[in-house]
Amino acid sequence: MILHRRCMTALIALGLFPALASLSGCSLISIESPAQPLTPRELTVRLQTREYAHAFVGDVERTADRIAAKSANPQVQAAALRWKINAAAASRRAATQMTPDMALLDSWALAAQMREFFDTGGAGARIFGTHQDLARTTAIQLEKQIAGQARVLTTAEHFERFQVFIAQYVRDEPLTSLDFTRASVVSRWSQQAGENEQQSLLATVGTVPQVMSDLSDRMRLYSDQMPEETLWRTELGLLEAGYGSSEWRAVTASLDESLAEIGDLANDSPTLVRESLGELRETMLITADRFDATWLEMVKAVHIERDALARNIASERASLTRAVDLQRAALAKDASRLVTDVTESTGRQVRALLREIVLYALAIFIVLLGIPFAAGYYLGRARATH
Repeated sequence: MILHRRCMTALIALGLFPALASLSGCSLISIESPAQPLTPRELTVRLQTREYAHAFVGDVERTADRIAAKSANPQVQAAALRWKINAAAASRRAATQMTPDMALLDSWALAAQMREFFDTGGAGARIFGTHQDLARTTAIQLEKQIAGQARVLTTAEHFERFQVFIAQYVRDEPLTSLDFTRASVVSRWSQQAGENEQQSLLATVGTVPQVMSDLSDRMRLYSDQMPEETLWRTELGLLEAGYGSSEWRAVTASLDESLAEIGDLANDSPTLVRESLGELRETMLITADRFDATWLEMVKAVHIERDALARNIASERASLTRAVDLQRAALAKDASRLVTDVTESTGRQVRALLREIVLYALAIFIVLLGIPFAAGYYLGRARATH
């Protein structure tokens, strides 16, 4: 019974070995590794980081509007508009990093940089004049908010590493203007992280449904913010062209008065009507020229944002491709190891089975030869005694 069971095991192993070898050869070519899904913690980090980006833009917008309303200085008003525009774009880029943890780290680094920029001794310490405290207070609150989220969403070890990294990053890469030109947080972190952590970052892109949901969320973030940013850029262009909010109201009132005068004088003096129309045409031409220049600036800004979005998507697609390649290579390595293990195990079982067969055959041979010999021996002794 034992011999029969072991024979069946060896035959099954020998029969499955070619099938496994054939299957492994096909899998190395056609099977693609399934993506590693994001954990519940990583999904929570991504969701709360995106929500923080909305809150970041809202707080900056409200503070900038208060500063612009309180100040009659066109330079301060223009600085408030630049703050809204560039801070919103920087926050959106930080919150849409490929991995949730890097989005959290980049958002935290941005808030720390902005706080340092507006603080005493920073490059923007006097940019809003007497209303600097409003911007400084908002920046401090935003940094505390994202730091509190990081403390809750990460382990104590990762939080401490993030904190040390951000302190060093802010010292090395401070903001120098309201353009919010920043060095890459992900690149600097990758240089300091080990190889295993780098592979872990690439492996956390999520499954296909999670990637599609992430893309939809990114597009929603862009669609929610781009119209407001376009209006802010238009307002900034008009302000730089010499039109403040009070001047726009004055121009509108002047146009209303001109139209009223044309209506009053239409029946009395056609000559005055023609002169009024000429003055109105000149006013409208000047306004149209300035509006055309502002419109060109706005179109240029939209084109820049579109190029930035295209580069961001291309970079993320390349990172996703690298992650899939790593997973495919890991699958191929696992398949090769499986085939090797099956081969070695089958060889060991076959050798053990052959040894047992030889032993059993030898025993049977000895028994078959020994029985006649023993029978003759005992028969001869029996005859000798008689």
